[in-house]
Amino acid sequence: MDLLPRVLRPRAEQLSRDVEMVLAGLRGERAPPWLARDGARYGAPLVPNPQRSHDARALAQILAVEIEASDAVSLILRWPEAFPAPRPGQFITLELPEVDEGLRRTYSISSDCRAPERVSITVRRVANGRASTWLNREARAGMELRVTRPAGRFGEALETSEGAVVMVAGGSGITPLMAMLRSGLGDPGSPRAVTLIYANRSAESTIFGAELRAMAAAPESALRLIEVLEPSHGRLDAACFASLVDRHAALAEALGQRSTQVLVCGPPPMMGGVVEQLRGRGVDDEQIHLEHFTAGRTRAEPNPERGRAWSVEFVEGPDGPATTVVVQPGQSLLDAGLDANINLPYSCAMGGCGACMSTLEEGSVAMDEPNCLRPRERAEGRVLTCVGRPTSPCRLRITTGS
Repeated sequence: MDLLPRVLRPRAEQLSRDVEMVLAGLRGERAPPWLARDGARYGAPLVPNPQRSHDARALAQILAVEIEASDAVSLILRWPEAFPAPRPGQFITLELPEVDEGLRRTYSISSDCRAPERVSITVRRVANGRASTWLNREARAGMELRVTRPAGRFGEALETSEGAVVMVAGGSGITPLMAMLRSGLGDPGSPRAVTLIYANRSAESTIFGAELRAMAAAPESALRLIEVLEPSHGRLDAACFASLVDRHAALAEALGQRSTQVLVCGPPPMMGGVVEQLRGRGVDDEQIHLEHFTAGRTRAEPNPERGRAWSVEFVEGPDGPATTVVVQPGQSLLDAGLDANINLPYSCAMGGCGACMSTLEEGSVAMDEPNCLRPRERAEGRVLTCVGRPTSPCRLRITTGS
């Protein structure tokens, strides 16, 4: 590809992706029903400020590449010394100019966070996915990748609670949960009972299958593993999940306890069915924690009056300066603020991590759904600027460090 004139490279790359999709279809492979997180429309913040964590980028060297399944690899990275140690459930963003200038993708950390000097991310190849295909085919030990500081709040509930844990994963949705299990939750003798329901298309496509089975079979293991394979059980939908709860008394008992935390990650249809069943069984929303990989969402209606722009006052910190910006129809608060050179915090840029969370003091904002805000945070007036659009004049206080 490098021997071609630069003007012909995009066409050749597109042809290569098209051929790969055709061959995948002939092999009987299906494109996954969800997409990788995509913050590609955002580059580095317009006003660099090294004091803010969202500005930080660093090079991480690939120490090893491990094959996890027929279409997935784990990249073992030497963690930048200047970065804080990641926490279980967090993710990092890769900037991949080798693939396309401005291309950014986020991937969940899958390694034991008690050993922060070596951090792994696990990447499943997505049909026609530029970043995932390149990482699966081209990543080699010794390469350096530009990465961001870790972000995300998926595992926070486990840090502040002590009850049982129920995990539900579909396909590559296992990656953030694997970091939690490897970081102590799945250790023999762990005081917390853990049930993992893990759904996959086939045994061959199962990431971490052998390790999880060994973890569950270890003496004094606190992990109960329930595998759901499509050829034998069908897809993990609401009916399938209900059947599993009815057949596993320990699972039903755990879901009946107010101290149990439930973590769900996978394709949107699976997550929707599971959440429907959880709520129907009386599990409180504060006990349910979701990690969305999908880029597809219900778009909020930005303005009740078609074509209307709104004035928004951004206030930085408790006593910081205020800047008034006109947010155009369809424009997000984050886009408008960055265009005005306001140094807004952000990371994933799709409503999944909470890094851009700020407080709405006046006015109203509509947000794309689903997103990572919890019921309590919504009640407190928190909004996510990356998926939020004003529906009236607003005053917004930027909460750094959230």
